[in-house]
Amino acid sequence: MSTLDKPLTRGQRRAHAACECVREVEKNGDKEYSGKYLTFARKFPSLIQSCGLVQAVAFALARSKAANDIGAANEKKGPYEEVVKALAKIMGLSSLEKLQSDCQLAEVPEYLRLSRDALDAANWLKRYAEALLGDVS
Repeated sequence: MSTLDKPLTRGQRRAHAACECVREVEKNGDKEYSGKYLTFARKFPSLIQSCGLVQAVAFALARSKAANDIGAANEKKGPYEEVVKALAKIMGLSSLEKLQSDCQLAEVPEYLRLSRDALDAANWLKRYAEALLGDVS
């Protein structure tokens, strides 16, 4: 059995997904956007920890809408929604909407599990953002 045939751990799957998400931002080549993405990716785990998953997602989407409304005139968009989309992908969910509905409708035990999973995914995203985008500032 080769190493490619072995099943991956949850941590390995999340690390791989986080790396792919950050590489997409890196390919973009926009240093200002990459810097904002890095900043928000660094702050997002503590946001989940301090105010909860539902509130952290709602905050990010509100910031994204505000940044998009302000940026409509000058074509600059914020990375907030992209960070949450990456979080959903790392968690293995099909979409941002699935993440929202799952955490809004979950019973307490399921919500706690989702929060732990989201915190773990956000930490992977933060690690790869620091590793791959850390020198853009």
